[in-house]
Amino acid sequence: MVENSRKHVTLLVCYYWPPSSGGGLMRWFKMSKYWEDKNHKLIIYTPQVVNPPGYDPTLESQIPSSLEVIKSPIWEPHKLYARFMGKKDKGVYSGFIQEEKPTWKSRLSIWIRSNLFIPDARMFWIRPSIKRIWKLTRDKKIDTIITTGPPHSMHLIGLGLKKKGLDARWIADFRDPWTEIDYADQLNLTSWSRKKNERLEKEVMSSADELVTVTWSSTPKFEQIGNRTDVKVITNGFDPADYKDLPESLDEKFTICHLGSMNQNRNPDNLWKALQEICLSDTKFKQDLSIKLIGDVDGMIIKKLESFDLKSNLDKRDFMPHSKGLNELATSHLILLMMTKSSMSKATIPGKAYEYLAIKRPILAIGESGSDVERVLESSPSACFFDFQDKGELVPFIEEQYLNYKKGGKQVVNKNINQYSRSHLAQDYKRLISSKV
Repeated sequence: MVENSRKHVTLLVCYYWPPSSGGGLMRWFKMSKYWEDKNHKLIIYTPQVVNPPGYDPTLESQIPSSLEVIKSPIWEPHKLYARFMGKKDKGVYSGFIQEEKPTWKSRLSIWIRSNLFIPDARMFWIRPSIKRIWKLTRDKKIDTIITTGPPHSMHLIGLGLKKKGLDARWIADFRDPWTEIDYADQLNLTSWSRKKNERLEKEVMSSADELVTVTWSSTPKFEQIGNRTDVKVITNGFDPADYKDLPESLDEKFTICHLGSMNQNRNPDNLWKALQEICLSDTKFKQDLSIKLIGDVDGMIIKKLESFDLKSNLDKRDFMPHSKGLNELATSHLILLMMTKSSMSKATIPGKAYEYLAIKRPILAIGESGSDVERVLESSPSACFFDFQDKGELVPFIEEQYLNYKKGGKQVVNKNINQYSRSHLAQDYKRLISSKV
């Protein structure tokens, strides 16, 4: 590998940028803080989003003053969606959070979203962005373009530029799979729309100069789709600056906390059963238990908690700024990490998994055995991973954590987590950009 010492100017095409918030934002928002040096400059190209589904203006203060951010107008159909659903105009969450009883309108809206907006509802931003970025590459002397998805419309911008004769290196950065994303079976795709998504996915993966993903298990499939053998893994991570002033005292109650959206396919039935079992055998545990769910929660999960007589233990919180959410995790006795009930989730590592490691609290993870997230959690001696079917093993683990709570709790010492720091990962990405075979 030969290092190129000239100044590299990279344009990042991303949908999520402050004041938008959520998991899709953090990868590049945080890495951008550690990008600028004598050999590297980063420019952000992002839409001017109105009414994002997650809103956290406090994040804007963390944007480096030297970072150039170009915001371009975008048209999205969420106003039409809100009018159709009879709801307040708000950006649409990309997962599947439903009300207690899905209506024909909600089912129809998912079908329209899945089969008419391909690959996603941001498709209307593709053509105008190709035109504008084409000019930017010359005006700003850009030599590398990174598109990050989902939404995968970002990758179609890169593909369009490539077809037009882009005189810059194109890196397609996949934070999640495309056709094999873990909620794919809920999309209700027609045969035609499924084939179109597969065709576009293949074209992107075979055309990009570099293909980057965030998990190890996804690389063989990506290489198969793109007919290539050079897929790189640069994981997600955490920003050490976010964890300097976290509270040291713990909640008065024995708190199990989940931060982020929880849809039906992440419902931990066996966890609720285990908690009910302990509550029935120990009334003091029932009194001490607090289940803190922060963010959007599917109505059916609330019903499940009621059916296991845990509704009185539920502490439901609405979406909150990222820093406040970290504080809530830091004061909890047990942090819950839920994977999606899908074989496809084995190649998925929620971005929050790395943040959970940095919080230094015990972690309870539930998902499919053999998943990549187990590899990440090896850095924590107090993290325990359970298969969705492992109800029997859950009870003694929770009882052990409850005993620790009764003794006052203690901070977890995690090992080898610096490899997941955003500063370290930004260096990995810059080495990829500045090196040539």
